[in-house]
Amino acid sequence: MICGPRIEGVAMAAFLDIQKGLSEEIGSGQSVIRVGTLLRRLGHQGRPTASAGARAVQQLIRWGFAVTHEDGTGPSAKLTILKPRIERIPTRYHQKLVGSRRGIATISRLQPDHEYRVLSIHGPWAWSIIYAGKDIENRTWGTAYTGPILIHASSRRYTGDTLEEARRYIAKCSKMPLEKVPMEFPTSAILGSVDVVDCTDLEVRSPWAEPDAVKWILRDPQALTSPVQNIDGKLNLWKWTAPKEP
Repeated sequence: MICGPRIEGVAMAAFLDIQKGLSEEIGSGQSVIRVGTLLRRLGHQGRPTASAGARAVQQLIRWGFAVTHEDGTGPSAKLTILKPRIERIPTRYHQKLVGSRRGIATISRLQPDHEYRVLSIHGPWAWSIIYAGKDIENRTWGTAYTGPILIHASSRRYTGDTLEEARRYIAKCSKMPLEKVPMEFPTSAILGSVDVVDCTDLEVRSPWAEPDAVKWILRDPQALTSPVQNIDGKLNLWKWTAPKEP
């Protein structure tokens, strides 16, 4: 997360655009960009500084790019950015899988006796995070935590008009045909994992973002091939230990 007095709260959805743009521009495997240009694309406001440039470089490195710079990190300095050896750039946030789970990362099991952080979410939105590209979780409260969490579908079951309203909203945001959105969503189950990469109350360019919410910015969902059933949820970000192997 890039942070500081002038660049704090950069929307991760905008950063995914930057990543996608870099991967398309470099083609041969590398690209050269001035620090000042990078800062503008990251939404930096005010006068660019070497310290802001250094934070931008660290963000690129964190997201898998190799970055070299010989002239410091001032606004006129040039960065050479190498594409990651392993593709880590997520699909652009508004390009969703349409009616297919093809390409969704999966995990076969959780690490036995390992303590995980878990977030309980109503079934339609928990399902959307894992399977429909929902990259924002809207909350009334924020977190300083970044890293992997498990996504738990709470016990509330959506029916009738509430269910249909949720299905239409998912179809609209994901660009998924309505008939591909489930008629019933999971409850009381751990569906998979996702990485929390930032948390902001600023505007985020994502169809899933709500204007007055605190937005948890998510990436790299992984679906459990066999969801963990009959798990009671809790409030806030809670801890859960995976069962030991028999």
